[in-house]
This record gives sequence, structure tokens and C-alpha cells, in this order.
Amino acid sequence: MDIDFRERPIEYLQEQAVEVLYQEETAELIVPDSSPDVRAVVDCSAVCCLRDQEVQAGGLAVSGAFQGMILYMAEGEEQPHWVDAYLPFSVKLSREEIRNNSRATAELRIRSVDARILNSRKLLLRVSYAVRLCAYGPASLQLWDTEQGDPVQLLRTTEAGYFPVSAGEKQTSFSEPVELPQAGGEVRRILKAVPEIQTGETTVAEDRVVVKGAVSLHLVYLLENGQLAAFDVQLPVSQYIELDGNLTGGKAVVTASLTDFQLEEEESGGYLADVGLRLQAVVWKKIELPLIADGYCAGNEFEAQFESFRVRQLLDEPASAGTAEAALSGQPRKLVDCTAWVDFPVCRRGRDEVTAGTAVIMHALYYNEEGQLCGETVRTEESGTFALADGSVCMADTDRSGNCFVSMGGSGGTISCPVTIRARCFAEKPLQTIRAAFVGEPLPDASDRPSLIVRRAGRQDRLWDLAKAAGSTIRAIREANGLEDDSMEEGALLLIPIA
Repeated sequence: MDIDFRERPIEYLQEQAVEVLYQEETAELIVPDSSPDVRAVVDCSAVCCLRDQEVQAGGLAVSGAFQGMILYMAEGEEQPHWVDAYLPFSVKLSREEIRNNSRATAELRIRSVDARILNSRKLLLRVSYAVRLCAYGPASLQLWDTEQGDPVQLLRTTEAGYFPVSAGEKQTSFSEPVELPQAGGEVRRILKAVPEIQTGETTVAEDRVVVKGAVSLHLVYLLENGQLAAFDVQLPVSQYIELDGNLTGGKAVVTASLTDFQLEEEESGGYLADVGLRLQAVVWKKIELPLIADGYCAGNEFEAQFESFRVRQLLDEPASAGTAEAALSGQPRKLVDCTAWVDFPVCRRGRDEVTAGTAVIMHALYYNEEGQLCGETVRTEESGTFALADGSVCMADTDRSGNCFVSMGGSGGTISCPVTIRARCFAEKPLQTIRAAFVGEPLPDASDRPSLIVRRAGRQDRLWDLAKAAGSTIRAIREANGLEDDSMEEGALLLIPIA
């Protein structure tokens, strides 16, 4: 007799690709004829606008441009000069698993920006960057259920899996006035404007992800007296991303990128920041999976066909806060600006732990003891170690958790940057469930079995195992021994009626 099973699918998103790609872009810049020869490069910067994202069968592509700037000192002059640059880029990930209906996220990080002198009239700007591309496709985990009752006995259990269940994005733009402080003197020109997206509180409510944060705008500008100054502006952001389904109880992983950025001077003397944003969210959720782990039919042959699969179970989400530090070779007297670029982390697995390490490159712009404007770049690393059981996996991320700063002492300066490393640790658990079963002929020795067995309960015994081995049922054992549930005292004598 075949037992009638029906499909019970669990819908989720399957990871089709998660990869970090590394590239660099360069541009040769000509010094304007109106400017004298280059003496030294003191600073450079780049703003990334990730404008286009395309998903199609077999691949994922993103493109955009870097808005770059080189700040340099010219021969015979004490005031800095600057030259702007535009560096387009494109990145493509090819994977057969990616389909036209896949959902994707893209996050770009600048790893470093540096410049050098090719000759007295030509400069080279180089931007090293990494792009993390993730693609998700609709998938279904097939489970099975049946209404079959006695004499067939089925062991029903529930296991939890941690799945990405929904993804979406939103593009938005806004304009905000920017007021510079007046105490330092009149502003001649803004030389560097670097926006950074900071996502703070992120909540999942029904069918949307609510994102609150800010665009932190870091400005370096030239005063009328020829000195440089810096200022930070916070532009608040509050948006929501609509998704499919009721996602209450899920956790959102939000990726934010600039699609456009302009800082224009207004006739009134103030400035207006035009910001374009792309917000992307993937919601992960704990899903209870009903399984039929085992079965039998007392006194009859029972054949079952099992389906095996693996699921992720979220173990922990640890974080490690540290400070990346490096010594400056120069003698800073007055700090103008400092910048840090934090790379994506690399995980190195040990026997019972994982170490997530990331490269941190920092740049300081300062006036030295002689009053000369200087720039210095240093490289260091920061890492965090987390306990992780054998067979588990870890996904790590890292971000600046504060502004870069310089400590000045008698022997020189130290540049520092607070860095937070966060991890998500998963266990990969194998599971199986019955998808089909058949009840056959009576067992040859079924009529020779006793009607009652007395058995002493062991430490690892379960009622299910005792009932299956004896050809009884859990209900019969409970009734014969006055048990309210499946728990038993070790060493207790149990009466096991035979069906």
C-alpha cells in the first residue's frame, strides 16, 4: 500500500553568487597652462557614483564613475593647486546560475586613492577599489506531508533554517543646503567634498524595510588667507524599501551606494548638495521546517524514501571593535584633514575559530613645523577573532566606526581610525525527511511476538526508538506507564505493549 504524500514547498531566495572583485582605474591629468610646474602632490580623493546595475541570464554588471581630485603644490608658490578627474568604470560577474529574474546587490569600496608626478606638467591618479556582488534567485525547498494515521507511525519533527526570503531596492534623490562655518574666514573654494553613507537603525516591518541614517559630507576648502580648513556636515536620510510578503521577524542586510553627487555654489554664497542614492535590502528570516524524520508500521514491512538537504542555522552575530593605528614620519603641527579607506575583510579559518582581517589605508594632510603643507599615506591592518565550531561558516564585514584622527606628540604623529568588524556565524546542518513510503506484507515473526515487554529506560532512550524496536506505539507506552509526555527517568522500568 502506497502512502499518499503531498508536497509542502518552502519558498526562499537561493544565493547564486557572492563574490568580491578587485580592480583599479587610472587617469593621466594635464596641469593647466595657467598653473606653474608641479612640485609635490599633497592630497587626492575620489567619490564613487555607482549609476547602473544590470542583471541578465549568465551575469551581473555594474558601472559608474569616480569623481577624482589631486591637490598639489607648485614651484615657487605656497598655496595649493588642484586638478579634477573623471574615471569611468565597469565591473561584470559571469555566473551560469544567474537568471533574468535574479535579484542582486552591489557594494563598492574604495581601497585606496593615490597620485604621483609623471613630469612637471602631468599627473597620474589611481583608484583601487573592490566590488562585492551578490545575486539571489527564487527557489523552493520541497517538503512533504501526509494525513496517514494508524497503523502507520510517523515521527514528526521541526527544524529551523535561516534563509534569505526577499530582496528589493529603491532609488531616491534629495537636495540639502550646506552652510560652512564663518569663524575661520571667507571661503574661496571647496577643494574636496567626500560624501559617505552611514546606515544606522534598520528595521523590518511587515512588507517594508525602514532605513534611517545620514550622508556624512566631509569638506576641505581653501580660505582667502591661503590656508586650508575642513568641516563635516550630516545630511539625514530616512527611507523605506518595499518588499514582497510579510517579513516581520526578519533581519535586513542593507547596501547603500551613491548614484549621483554634486555640490554647487548658489548665488547667495551658500552651497547646495544634490545626492542620489540606491538602497538595496535582502531580508533573512528564520523559517520553521516541518519534517517527517522516520516511520514504521507495527507488524508490517515499511519502506521509506528519504530526501536529504542542508540548511543554515544562525549561531551568533559577534562584533569586534578596534583601532587601526600607524606612525607618521613627518612632524604635524596643524592637522587639516585625514582620510581612511577600509577594505572588505578576508576570513581565515582555524580549527575552532575564524579571524577576519582587513587592510586599512590612511592619509593625513597637515602643516609641518616649517608651515609647509604636507601629505602622507600609511598602511596598516585590523582584525578580529571569533570562536567558531568545526563545520560552521562565517560571513564578515567591516566598517569605520568613527572619524579618522591624528595624535601629535614630541616624536611625531600617530594616525588612527576606529574600525568595527562584524560577523554572522552559521552552522550547516544536514537534514532529511520522508517523501514517499510503502506498507508491505506482515512480518514473518509478527505472530510469535509477546504481547508485553518490560524494559529499563536508558540515558539516551527515546519513546520513539523503544516503540519502533518493539513494534508498539508511543501512545500505547504512555498509557501503559502513565506518562504525560515523552520524558522518562533513567533506569525506570517501562511496560511496552505490543500492537
